[in-house]
Amino acid sequence: MKGCCRRLAVVAIGWACLAAGSSPARASCPSPVPLGHLYDSWLACADSAPVPGFAYVLADPAGANSGVADLTCETFDPNRNCFTPASGGAADGRLTIYTDWFNREFIGCPIAQDAPQRIVIVARAGDGGSIVVSLSGADPGFGYLVELAHPVTAAADAILPLSCSDRGGRPRILSVTQLPDGRLASALRFDAPVVHSDCDPGSLGALIGPQTCPDGFRADPSVAGIYSSLQPCSGATDLDASRWTDTGARADPFTGEATVILAPPPAGRCLYVGNTALIGGRESGAIIGLVDLPSQGCTDADADGDGSSGCSGDCDDANAAVHPAAPEICDGIDNNCNLRVDDGPEGLDPDDDGVASACDTCPTVSNPGQEPTACASQIIPVVDLEYSSRGSAILTWTTYREVGVAGFEIVDFNPQRGGRIVNTATIPCQQCVTANGATYSFTVPKRRDGRDFYVGMTMRDGRTFLFGPARVTR
Repeated sequence: MKGCCRRLAVVAIGWACLAAGSSPARASCPSPVPLGHLYDSWLACADSAPVPGFAYVLADPAGANSGVADLTCETFDPNRNCFTPASGGAADGRLTIYTDWFNREFIGCPIAQDAPQRIVIVARAGDGGSIVVSLSGADPGFGYLVELAHPVTAAADAILPLSCSDRGGRPRILSVTQLPDGRLASALRFDAPVVHSDCDPGSLGALIGPQTCPDGFRADPSVAGIYSSLQPCSGATDLDASRWTDTGARADPFTGEATVILAPPPAGRCLYVGNTALIGGRESGAIIGLVDLPSQGCTDADADGDGSSGCSGDCDDANAAVHPAAPEICDGIDNNCNLRVDDGPEGLDPDDDGVASACDTCPTVSNPGQEPTACASQIIPVVDLEYSSRGSAILTWTTYREVGVAGFEIVDFNPQRGGRIVNTATIPCQQCVTANGATYSFTVPKRRDGRDFYVGMTMRDGRTFLFGPARVTR
């Protein structure tokens, strides 16, 4: 194998390191069973808000599942056991899975009598997109490596991301009618989800060989049960289907439409309606698609032409600048209909300076006076390169303050041969949430002269600043 596949030889070592870091007081599996991404690939999903995830054994969802464990990594954060750099920074659309079935939050174990069982992983992004991945765990060298379900390039030199999909992630509300007894009759349309697996043609699992897909798995997904749940309106939604209530309604097999009749939610709570799916002939243990029902009647008409109706969450159908996909701006209006005014990706006022994020010149650094230079990102303009005796060198740089930073790239540039990015994945910022500074290091090939190396700092708004060339300290 070539490219990305040559690196697979070290996967057992990587899994061993992950397992070594797991030491819960009580475990569901008697020994570590890592589950997650290990290489520099990710799930392309909206991650500006916490992304809920749930994993379960296909043949026994109730007996073996992830319980209340946190599977998803929206950012690179070792404090949350999110060690994969591909997780990137906040709200960058890069999501990874990284956990271990050995952790005490899990229920049961996917290894039964020394035989791995096929599992299903479900994650749902804040924009309504969802992703479903199934892994056999059959190859002991790879186990439940999520990249096995990822596609690879035709040249097999890179693992490509998987993307969250609107299909199956959010049922469409067709209408909501208030009945004489006060209950709401909601007409909805459900779609079957897209399911990715290590048996898919073009996946890394298929490239490695039949040992990753010995069961010949076929998802053949379709909509199954329709459930409801009252939950808090903020935070990650609980996807464990066992904690939802079966409405008794079923989707029409041809149109996908169904009507559910439920009492409106009490103040401060959200009423979710969601569906499970038949995957591989079995009902999923996770809610695949869900939608927050309005607390009053609505129709699917779009009065202001902004592409969203009152039934799909438009909180002002007379104003085209207000709808769930609208950017939140500093105008005293809830532009994106999330029940918060002038908030930002970081929250309403994360720096506690009394200025809402959308109006704050620097949302993550306390700046009550809104001084224009108080929160500018700064980096020490000296990039150091120290040679080692092993044919490589260590590049180091330091930031004073990280505001609006997305990450860093190492650039090898020479006027004669041009430039190239050395790192295979963006180096995530360490303090872009706290806005503090940090020191970084990166191993580069040893050179006679280090003046070809620069550090590029990429901002969330797309701007890039280049620092260097490196100063050789030997």
